[in-house]
Amino acid sequence: MAFADGELRGEELDRFQARLASEPGLVREVSEYLALQLIARQMAPREPADYEWDRLREDIAHQAGERLSWLLFTGAVLGLIVTGVIGIANSELETLPKTFALGAILGLGLLLLMTLRARLRVLPYDPYRKVER
Repeated sequence: MAFADGELRGEELDRFQARLASEPGLVREVSEYLALQLIARQMAPREPADYEWDRLREDIAHQAGERLSWLLFTGAVLGLIVTGVIGIANSELETLPKTFALGAILGLGLLLLMTLRARLRVLPYDPYRKVER
């Protein structure tokens, strides 16, 4: 595919990019082609560290530690946000600074959620998701 190989130029490239913008099926097809290219390039033999990574992924203690750390981190971030909102709401600040501070906290939270949403939405098109080291 000329687009994936970087062979399109000028008007031809512009036309193909316009098609990508308007045809979701074509986007999926191109991303699958790119993923196949990456898989074809990974034919190198495995390195010793790869075997250790496999053992770590299967280790129950490692899995539990990762899950617990993410749970603690998520809980702490949510706790900080709630504490900040309550602290600002109960503070001696006047209404305008309170509004700005609450807006900043809520805006940051919304930005985080939108970033996660966008990442999850484009994840199926990520050509690296099927590639193993």
